[in-house]
Amino acid sequence: MSRYNPQTLQAIAQVKAHKETIRDFVSTQLCAHHGGVFNGIALDNKKNIMEACVMNEEQDTRKWYDSIDLNGIDNPDFSIYDDYLINGYYCWAGWTHQNVLDTVGFLHEINYTPERILDFGAGIGMSTVELALAYPNAEIVYANLGDLQIDMAKRLASHMGVTNITFTHERDFVAMKECDVVVAYEVFEHLREPITVVKQSILDGKCRVLIDNSSFTVHAPGHFPTYCSPDGKVIPNKKFRRTFNKAIRAAGFNSAEKVIIDKWPSSFWNNRPAVFVRGV
Repeated sequence: MSRYNPQTLQAIAQVKAHKETIRDFVSTQLCAHHGGVFNGIALDNKKNIMEACVMNEEQDTRKWYDSIDLNGIDNPDFSIYDDYLINGYYCWAGWTHQNVLDTVGFLHEINYTPERILDFGAGIGMSTVELALAYPNAEIVYANLGDLQIDMAKRLASHMGVTNITFTHERDFVAMKECDVVVAYEVFEHLREPITVVKQSILDGKCRVLIDNSSFTVHAPGHFPTYCSPDGKVIPNKKFRRTFNKAIRAAGFNSAEKVIIDKWPSSFWNNRPAVFVRGV
């Protein structure tokens, strides 16, 4: 017997219903962009695209771990993959789709109707479009860097008939502060000073629900060997998690796992994001 109310299950099902249509469009766009071939693999179907994504990620992951293992050397974030579109497809078609299900499910379970949702670091826009379809009466703010990804996101939104998305730059902190729900899927670990950014864009604004899936909210190292706190301290990646979460709580947020959803079975989540609430 399910512990979730029928409205939650229906909302989750509606998000799932759009997944294949979105993936079909994006895979077609990827084939056209790459001339049908990537890393020697013919992108003639979604299975081949996924194979190319995995190959590219494995190559870049080796660079990432090499950079972390080199003590004393401040290396760039090699987990920012060589090709944003093809790895964006991989992440947003799998991991981030599940994150959207988690987000929609949580908001329905607490009976919270968002007015403005920020999708921070939204990549090629698959998660943004899914949120826009799930909440047609809300404004969804897409924030990202990179013209190639933004162009893909706009074309996807047009293809899906979505009109409630505002496209903005990842440094437009004024627009971000107006959002009452913020989702950040696999983002903050890619920033050298994530606390400074999260304060400027989110914590000092109107945000009431923050859903974060990053290396700082799961038991994993960050993507840089070290990170910088707002006071200039250099902190090893494995220890930065506590500093990051402490800053969120200092802004008045509570962990929803402790105050709201501690009774929910863990199967509700996949790669469980951290959920923080303030005044909800």
